[in-house]
Order: sequence, then structure tokens, then C-alpha cells
Amino acid sequence: MTDGPESPEPAPEGGTAGSQIDASNSPSGAAESPSGAAEQAKEACRELARRLATADGARSARARQRAGKLHLPAPALRLLAEPPAEPRPSGSPRDPRSPRPIGIWQPRGDGAELAFVRPEPLPLGDHHAARRELRPKRAPLPLRVCLFGESAAAGYLYAPHLTPAAVLEAQLRAVAGQDAVEVIDLARTNETLGSLLATVESAVQIQPDVLVIFAGNNWNLLETPEVSPYAPSVAARQRFAEAWCGGGASGAAGPAGPAGPVALAAGRLRELAGAACERLALIARAIGVPVVVVVPEVSLAGWESRQPVLWPVDGEGSLPRRPRPSHLSPVAAWYRRLARGRAQLARGAWAAAARSAQAMLDLDGAANPTSWRLLALARLGGGDDGGAAAAARAEIDAAAYPTLAFLGAPQATSLAQDLVRQAARRHGFACVDLPAVFAAHTGSPLPGRRLFLDYCHLTSEGIEVAMAAVAAEVFRVSGMEARVPGATAEADGAAGAVAGGRHTGAARAAAAAAAAAAELGWRELLRTLPPLRVAPAVEAVARLGAAVHGAHRLLTVGPKAPFLEAWCDAALDAAPGVESAMLDLIAARAAPLPAVLTPAQTRNLASDFRLGLAHGWRWDHVDAEVVEAMVTSLDRRGRPRARAEADALLLAGRGIRDSGTDLLDPPYYLWEPLERFYPDVMSFEDLPRPATLRSPWPETAFCLICDAGRDVVLTITARLPLLPSPTPGEPFRQGAARAPRRRGALRLSVNGHAAAAAPLHSTWSRPAVCIPRHLLRPGRNRLTLHWPAPPDHGDLALAAALARLDEGIAADLHPVFGELYSAVARPR
Repeated sequence: MTDGPESPEPAPEGGTAGSQIDASNSPSGAAESPSGAAEQAKEACRELARRLATADGARSARARQRAGKLHLPAPALRLLAEPPAEPRPSGSPRDPRSPRPIGIWQPRGDGAELAFVRPEPLPLGDHHAARRELRPKRAPLPLRVCLFGESAAAGYLYAPHLTPAAVLEAQLRAVAGQDAVEVIDLARTNETLGSLLATVESAVQIQPDVLVIFAGNNWNLLETPEVSPYAPSVAARQRFAEAWCGGGASGAAGPAGPAGPVALAAGRLRELAGAACERLALIARAIGVPVVVVVPEVSLAGWESRQPVLWPVDGEGSLPRRPRPSHLSPVAAWYRRLARGRAQLARGAWAAAARSAQAMLDLDGAANPTSWRLLALARLGGGDDGGAAAAARAEIDAAAYPTLAFLGAPQATSLAQDLVRQAARRHGFACVDLPAVFAAHTGSPLPGRRLFLDYCHLTSEGIEVAMAAVAAEVFRVSGMEARVPGATAEADGAAGAVAGGRHTGAARAAAAAAAAAAELGWRELLRTLPPLRVAPAVEAVARLGAAVHGAHRLLTVGPKAPFLEAWCDAALDAAPGVESAMLDLIAARAAPLPAVLTPAQTRNLASDFRLGLAHGWRWDHVDAEVVEAMVTSLDRRGRPRARAEADALLLAGRGIRDSGTDLLDPPYYLWEPLERFYPDVMSFEDLPRPATLRSPWPETAFCLICDAGRDVVLTITARLPLLPSPTPGEPFRQGAARAPRRRGALRLSVNGHAAAAAPLHSTWSRPAVCIPRHLLRPGRNRLTLHWPAPPDHGDLALAAALARLDEGIAADLHPVFGELYSAVARPR
């Protein structure tokens, strides 16, 4: 830690001036030797540690941080890292006139030989377009359109075989002529505003004529990562706590409770997006080219966002507690309503399910996406498409990054969509509003699997429609219609002069076609263009990828199988040969080594149905539901032995051993790996992995792989979590006494049937239970642990979480139902 510039020292919170930290005080006298200096430094560090260990010392340190006088090293977390630039000789500054990299494309040569070259694409793909070389433009034609954006703009799950850039280019050329237009694909997956703007600025070197920006889906997750209770930054956690308490941004008054950090993140996003669009407009004006922005749309009918409920917010300046049955805690009442609503959906009781959803919204303050999804499903089942669409939009907006427990999916919120629209109005950008385009195309306000593979990535039809709308705007803003051969020879001469010699004919044809296209809307353009044709193998791989990748990000309120099976069926419909890729995936999941190192992956790489990293090769979990969906689809296609073959592979490679198999080490056997706090799922350099599995959901499920010929003994090391103390470092107390230790029963079920129960305490224990063989089936079995409900002490839990955040320590704002250290299964 280092002190910043001198400024008036604020009074410490709750402390006295004498308790303030002053690390400059040291034993009198200058150091006579290096060893003496070292000893003085050690003593100063000891004194600092002693003072920080006191409540007053910690408060004083926080006061200095807030005043900007105490700085911590920047966190090592880097969400996106561009390839490092080529090293220059020491002491030689870069010439500002020298070529700069364009994203991953590095400059080679100079003058007329200048090119920007990317590394050879990896066998399983990478984040960027596969085009090997970019060159500066040397002639007026072809018109150069540069497309920038996120994974939806990059053609995720279809790329590199089919991309929006390639479809846009084909559409423009079909109207304007083969040599009249080209589209440069500079979209990339996991794109952020900062790197997108850097790519736009560097792309000026290749002289674009039109800039197309297709972004917004990533903004909720990637643009404000510091507004989180898990942020690596101490200062960010403290700002989060201030916002939760109603402090707002920079100490200004704001909403309290979870709405506070959500508003903080929204304000920060407005600033970032506003600054990015200002910069984009400045670049476009400097080079004199028009900009087309695309308002992203997301899957409303085909995707679900399930999240746990926060601890209920009570007390002064926060949300009132909602009515509930007197014998239930708010958390227990919320989950009881959810279970009831799911059962009502299953039997088609749509009105009753809507009432259950409304009761959940009353309990959670309408701030949880799960409640909104339940309402959307109920309204959809009841035939109210407009009401379902409104609830689905509210679901996406409620899945705000600051309040997530489970890892969310990139989807453009209403705020992100509005920011793009506002930028278009403010800066004069042309705007393609995909929500309006898709609603007009389908005749429904609820886009789903027809246009989306998953949460935001487009199907081939979705790409075709979206790019037709972009093409219509490109023709409108490009100015090509100004060169339409008209009634005068002067107009023809001007067009020829601009086009330059041998390009005159192409310029005339392109101008005439562009003028015609400008009169057409995107719907007429779609009817005029030849239909998009996708190779069957490419379509099949994308659809299978939708099942696999989608399952890795999907947590449903309703059943998950319909989504997975629909895409597996669609993949087989596109090309029956994709069965080989399905079997390779199953074989890779069964092998006792990383999937990318298996013979199955090598075999698939040589096939016509090559799956890339985007399609799930790095997913080293059992993928039980995906396996079930694939074998179910194959069974419907006359392959009834596929199920037995899959289970035999899994048994041979991953079946429980006689010596015992710990289902948590590694977490390969987790049925839903995303049902954990998202920092536990991801790998952050600044956040160490926990030693236990902490469940923020009432259930934790495993895939138990066994032969069903013997009983299975399961030895569990687990505990019920104690409520954290509102005062960090002190034991939890209720009044003058410590809170009583918790007791409860952990219930186990197998394949939906009750199997056993074990006592649990708030101290670690190791109960053993026997799962009888008659409940098991050969191969995959769903083993579910049902945790008892947490106690009704949400206020104390929130107070403890906020105290931790105020100290700069990560904290949970959601109930933790149970903790697991191990779950060892062995046949008996």
C-alpha cells in the first residue's frame, strides 16, 4: 500500500485522531547500516499490522482509502488481453506514423507492400475472424464495409464457415455487383467497449467506407465487473457497500438495498457507453465515413435465467418485508412458491402459476429473474404473448451483474438497447433496431429458437434477416445512390471519374443497384435476394453446438430437456451424419483425461462435423443432460442402442471405483456445474478457489455412474453454515449470547425417489448413508442432496455481508444452504 498526494485527513469513522495510522513514525535516529534500516522497516511493518488489527485502525485505513490517500496495487485480473505487440529495440520509441496492429492482425512490410497478418488460426478456433490478411484500400471500389462487434456479430457456433460479415457481403454483392462491395470482419467474441474502440481506431489504416457496430450483449457482464461483492478490488467492494446503503455514486444519495449497486453499475455503463460513442463519432467524422449501429436483440422465448434469491432486505431505508406465511422465513417462502409454480406449469395450470410468480415477485421486490421467468412461462402457456414478452424483458433486466450468484449469460438489457438507440439519435448514426426487425419478420414479440441458437447468438435465419436490415442501411448511408447514372451525361461522367477508369462499369452497376436497394426496405430486400444456403454439415454442427454450449450456460425454471432435445433433433435433421460428432462428444466425456486430449477429439477433428472450442470441447464435466438429450434424439432416429453404448463408455471410464470416488474432486460429477457462486466456477488470478463447495441453491445434484448391481455407500463430509457475524473477526451473537448451533437433516434422492437422510450440524460431520441398488440404474443416476432451509435471520446475514464489504472483504448476499468438503461413493 502506498500513500497518495497529501490532502486534509478526514476524521476516522468512529475513531479518534490519535488512532489514525501514521506509518512514518519509526524509532528515532537515522539508520547507521543496511541491517539497521531493514530492522526499522520490519518494526514499522509490525506497528502497522498491530494498528490495522484494531477496529479503529481498520476504520482509519478505510477513511484514508476513501480520501484517496491510501492506494492498493492494481488487481492482476485482466478480462481481455490482446496479443503483445512485437518488441522494439530498447530505447527506440514507436514512430506515430508507423503502422499499428489491428486487433490480432500485425503489420508486415511498408508502402505498397503493407499488410496486416494474423497468426494461423488454431485447430479448434479462436476469438477472431479467420481472414489471414488485411490490406489498405488502393481504389475507390469496392466499397469497404468494416463490421465490428461481439460474438453475435462474429457468427458464434457457425464461424468460420458462416459469419454475419460473409452473409452481409453476399447480400450487398447480390444487389450491387460482385466487385462493388467488400466486408471486412473485425468482430470477435468476448469483445468489450475498450478493445472495440481500439480496433475501430486502428482499422482507419485500411480505409473503411462504412463502419457497422453490432454490440451490447456483453455490456451487463463485462463492462462493470468491479460493481460486485466478489470484485478483487478492495475499493470496489467498499463502493458496493456504500451503494447498497444508499450512498450512490460519489457519495450522492441513491436507492438503497440491491437497487443501489444496480444503479451504480447502470450509471457507470452509461458513462462508458457514452464516452465510447463520442469517440466513435469523432473517428467517423475525422475520416468522413458513416456509421451503422445495430441494436441487439435476445432470445425471449427460448432462454431462461434462473438465479437464487437474495437475503430479504429489511430495516430502515430499504425494502419492506413482504407478507408471507407466518411459519416460513422469507427465503423458505420464496422457494416454496417456486416449487409450487413449477408443479403448476407441469400440469398446465397457467393462471395458478402466474399467481405463484406474482407472490414471488412480492417477496423479492421484483428484483429476481427467476420470478419473472416463471411469470413469462405462465403467460406464454396461457396464450398472452405480449405479457410473456414483457415479463421476459423484465427477467433479463433483473439479471443485473451486481446481484448475480450464478454465472449469467450475455444478453442485452433494456438499458443497453436504449443506449445504442440514444447514441444513434445523438450522433446521427444509422440504426438497425433488431427488436423491431425481428418482431416484424416473425409477427411475434417473442423471438426464440427460430432466430436464436441460445441466449443471443443467431441462427442462420436470424443472421440472414439481421444482415438484410444492415445491408439496406449500408446502401442508404454509403452515398452510392448519388452516382446513379441519371438524365445527364455529366452525372455519368462524374460517376466514371470517381470510380476511376476500368472500374467505371462496375461503379455504374453498383450505383444503379444501390439506388434500387435504397428504395427497398429490408423486407423487400429479403424477398429480392436469393435465399441463404448453408452447408448441411455447418448447420448441423451449429445446432449441436447450441445444445452443448447452451446447456453449459442454461439454468432453467422449467424443464431443461426440451431445449436440449430440440437442438439435437434439429442437428440430425440438418445432417444425419452429425451422429458421429455426438458419439465423439460422449466418448470424450467418458475418458479419464481432458476432452481436448482424447482420441475422440482427434477423430472428430478429421471429420466433416468438426466441433471447435465454442462447441464444448473444454467442458470437463460429465454433461449428463446433454448426453441424455443426444441419446434420446438418436433413439428417435432408430438408434436405440446409443443409450446403452453411452452408459457403457461412461461406466468404463468414469464409474465409481471400489476404493471410492470423491464426487467433488474434481467436480466432474456435478450435474449442474453452474449451480455455484460464479467466482467458484471461473478462474480468477486474484480470487483463490474455495476448499469447499458452497451451495446457493436448496439442492446440489451429482451424476452417480455405477453398474446398479450393488448398493452404494455415500460418505459425506458436510456442514450447515453458521450465520456470519455482523462484526468481522467476532463470533456471531444474538443479544448477549451466541446464536445456537444449527441442526438439520440432509435428505438424499436418486432419480427422483427418496433414498436416505443424514443428520447435519453447523460443525463438520461425516455421515454415511446406503443407497439401495433397486433405486439405481446402469450408467447415469441423478443423486440429489436436499439441504434444509436457512434460518430466518436475513437482516443479520446482510449486516454481516455489508460489514465484510466495508472492510474490503468478499461477501455473499445470497443464503448458503450447505457446505460440502467431500462426497465419496463406493459400491458395497
